[in-house]
Parts: sequence; C-alpha cells; structure tokens
Amino acid sequence: MSDDHWSPRFVLPNLSVEKPIGTNHMAVAAASDPRVRAFAKRRPDFVKFVKRFTDAFRVPVNAAILIRRDDAPATYHSIEAAAAFRNIIALAIVPYGRAVLTLSPRSHGIFWGDTFAFHPWMLSSAAGTVVCQSSAMLGIHEVDAFHGQSSPTVPPLTASPGVIDQPLLDELLRRWELAYGREVVPHEEVRLFRSLNMAYNGSLIPVASREATIFDVGRLLSLWVSAFEILAHPGSEGKVTRDSVLDQLDRQPVWVCEQLRDLAISISRTRPKKGDMPVLRKLPAWFYIRLYEARNDFLHGNPVTSASHLIEPHGAKSLLDVAAPLYRFALSSALEIIAPPIPDGKEFNTPEHAEAIVRRSKFLNYQATYEDALIHALSDSAYKEFFRIDRPIDKVLHANRVK
Repeated sequence: MSDDHWSPRFVLPNLSVEKPIGTNHMAVAAASDPRVRAFAKRRPDFVKFVKRFTDAFRVPVNAAILIRRDDAPATYHSIEAAAAFRNIIALAIVPYGRAVLTLSPRSHGIFWGDTFAFHPWMLSSAAGTVVCQSSAMLGIHEVDAFHGQSSPTVPPLTASPGVIDQPLLDELLRRWELAYGREVVPHEEVRLFRSLNMAYNGSLIPVASREATIFDVGRLLSLWVSAFEILAHPGSEGKVTRDSVLDQLDRQPVWVCEQLRDLAISISRTRPKKGDMPVLRKLPAWFYIRLYEARNDFLHGNPVTSASHLIEPHGAKSLLDVAAPLYRFALSSALEIIAPPIPDGKEFNTPEHAEAIVRRSKFLNYQATYEDALIHALSDSAYKEFFRIDRPIDKVLHANRVK
C-alpha cells in the first residue's frame, strides 16, 4: 500500500524510534517516516504541531507517532486496539530493560512504561486546531498556541533495535493482528491483552513526583500480580489461583542455563489436602510467591516495613526490580515462545541457514539475559541454598549452557 493512506492517531512525546515498529495496519514511527510525511503534505499544520513538542526546558524532542492505515478494518479503529498495540511495544522493551538493569545497575535504557504514554492533545479534523480528550477534560485550541511537553518524570528516550525483545514483540504483534482482525476477539486474546494492560500500568513510575513511598511500590506490585493472574485465568468455567500461575511459570518452554532448567524447589500447594506432597517447581515460581505474598500484605492492610518489598529481608533487590523480567517468563509460557529451529539437510551452508543461526543465537541471548537477571537478584543465602555453592565474587553463575 502507498504511503499516502496512513494517518497519525497519537503522539508519544517521551519516545523516539530509530526504525518503525508495527504491522500492516498500525505502527509507531518517527516524524521523518514516509507515511507521516505523506500525511503532512495533506495537513501542513501537523508539521507545526509536532515541532511544538519540547521537554521541560524547551529542548525540542523527536516525538514518536502512532499511525494507522486509513483503510484498516473497523476492528482496528478502536481505542482498545491502539492501547493494546502500545502496550505490546512497552512490554517488549521494559522487561528486557529491567533485566539488563538488574545485571548492570548503571546501565541506560527504557525501564518505565511512562516512556510510551500517549499525549492527550492531537491534531483535529479542522485545520489549525488541536483537540484534547481525556478522563478529566475535553478541549479544543489553536495549533499556534500549543506548547506540547514530554513528561517531566522520565527523560525522552529512543527505542533502538537493541533494546527491543524482538522474539516477544513478533509474537505479540502476530496475536494483535489476529485478535483485532476479527469482529469478536476470542477469550484467549482478551485474556492476553487484559494482562498486558495490567502489566503496562504496573510498569509506570509509582508517583509522578518525589513523594513515592513503599505503599506506592506495593500498589504496583499488586498490578503485576494481577497481570500474572489474568494471563493464567482458565476462563468462565474456572478460577485462577496462586497455583495456576505457578503451573504456568513452570511450563517455561526454553532454558539456556542447565542449572536453572534442572533446579527443583519444593513448594507447598496453596490449600494442600491431607496426603498432598509439596510440588517441585522452578525459580520463577519461587520469585512469584514472594511477589504474591507482598501483594497480599500491601493490599489487605497487613503490617509492612521498608523490607516488605525486598526479595528477602536485608536483600539487595526490590521485588519491583524483578516483576517485569518475571512477567516475560509467564508470557513465554502462555504464548509458547520457542527458539527458532536451525534447518539441516540440503539447506546447510546456505544464506538461509546462516540467518537461522543468527536468529536462534539472538533468541537465546535474550533468554539468557532474563535467566541471569533472576539469578543475580537472589540474595546470597538463597543462592547458596539453591545452587549448593557460595555466590562467586563476580556474582555471576558460571552456568552450563543447554545444548
């Protein structure tokens, strides 16, 4: 389809993109994208509108723009479809960023969902005017009087290819295309996008100013637990429990580290019956129980202290640090994301074979980063209990890679 049949729907002033991210029906692109430039030729006031976005110090920002194909089926036109699309991009970036941050506390990246927020003001259908539609207000004004600003709580950041969990993004976008290409979205996809919505809100900064407390952190932990529960929900015929989430996490289809793949942690069932034995579970399940118990304490008014959101008393990592990487394990299980196969036989030593090796290598590198983040987040005592050795000075598990 030509570049002349796309229109901007939202501006994301906290985000810029090096390359467009999207599908045949929707994308997040830069103002320099040919599809955006084609629209700007029809609406010159759009150029003026976009150029009026700055940060808090009036430094211009290269705001990303969510665009939609004009002839996309009506099912793609809803705010739910646009929000789900945004949530996909955020959750393909934030968990990976948090995993890298856990491993390298001084690293730079995209760690908060606020980076992907839609700006409430957008160009209207009438030339020279902008409209605002939010839960708090409905307004209209002139483009010439507009001064758009990125969020003062997060710096403007760039989504380069290196910060995107591409295997996860590809599968989520495929699900989005299938779901919103139908008149009625099936339960499995409703469950997925409800979960992503909750996870996106869990990824936001606790409060927009400096007064964040542990209770604000507890609220976010609660949203993350809800995201896990929604993703594991069996539907109208059943009920989700803590064990439902643990079972889903244990179905992780790919492991890079042999020690994690073979690790078995004895965990009792939520409501064990007489004679029930503890279940042997994986490390993600152990982390989720800490998340789950903290959520209960925060939301039910139980006593909490400054250590309540730590992985262990006197531990180094907050549960909020690992909630997003842990959610990636749940998504991998729910979506059955597996490593790309390497073709054999007559395709050996062909360009296609080389490309397949590169794809598989990149996939396993993403997976290894998430696994290493969980290992790194363990306290020294838990590390010794699970792996039967003291933590190395470099804090890295010298792992055997799964063949």
